[in-house]
Amino acid sequence: MEQLLVNTAVAASVYCLVAVGFGLVYSGFRFFHFAHGALYVAGAYACYAARIGAGLPLWCSVLLGIGVSAVLGAACELLVYRHLRRRQATAAALLVASMGLYAVIQNAIAMVFGDANRTIRTWSVVEGHRIGGARVSTAQICIVGVAVVLIAATAAVLRYTKAGIALRALAADLDLSRCVGVNVDRSALLLLVVASGLAGCAGVLISLDTDITPQMGFWGLLMGVVATIVGGIGRPAGALLGATLTAAAQQLSIWYLASQWKDAVAFGVLFLLLVLRPHGLLGQPIRKAAV
Repeated sequence: MEQLLVNTAVAASVYCLVAVGFGLVYSGFRFFHFAHGALYVAGAYACYAARIGAGLPLWCSVLLGIGVSAVLGAACELLVYRHLRRRQATAAALLVASMGLYAVIQNAIAMVFGDANRTIRTWSVVEGHRIGGARVSTAQICIVGVAVVLIAATAAVLRYTKAGIALRALAADLDLSRCVGVNVDRSALLLLVVASGLAGCAGVLISLDTDITPQMGFWGLLMGVVATIVGGIGRPAGALLGATLTAAAQQLSIWYLASQWKDAVAFGVLFLLLVLRPHGLLGQPIRKAAV
């Protein structure tokens, strides 16, 4: 049980980083940003290229991986989403565009690096640290620690800074925020950069613990979406709660069932909560007023 708790904390940390960024984009523009999963992969492979290909120090490779994801997110906004919004594109059009971006980025990564598993871990394998009856590696401790710091920092920025207030206004009502003087284009660019950076950080952190493949973005995106919906869209605390519950359900299913059932269990939790609480555990139902 102690090992399951440790595994849950590690998985929930990665899911939460993906979920927070995904939820921010959805709150701002009301469409599923599927390219978020490809940016998760791009961060991991940029870190791999810097560390293994260029021989840069690990800390420099990690920062470069996060930066590449943030830049790609900015490119998605500047080259695709902004033009579609100015042409009054529907949410369905933005969704199709994001799926196209996901396919382009993933296939570009596969063309450059191939489909074989890659690893950043060049250090020797050693016995993990003992925490009670569980074993945890240094990389896993870093994953949990960095995730906690970044999630807390994101929540603080959204609550206490001028830029964060603008992002929350954007999420509340895009047209109304424009009417009260919010620079929508600048806020949208900041939103995509922050969300993509969080996704890239999640990809970099998971690459320190497991092998990476170009296809891993779809799995990461699915778990991030489940965590976002379970906890409540657009709330970092909700993403953390949803990621924890999703990871706990998966790890407990491994205890009682075969490992291939863990994703089915995660979606089973999603279906149950959608029936009981459609707006998520910490989300608020949207109320409409007639004028």
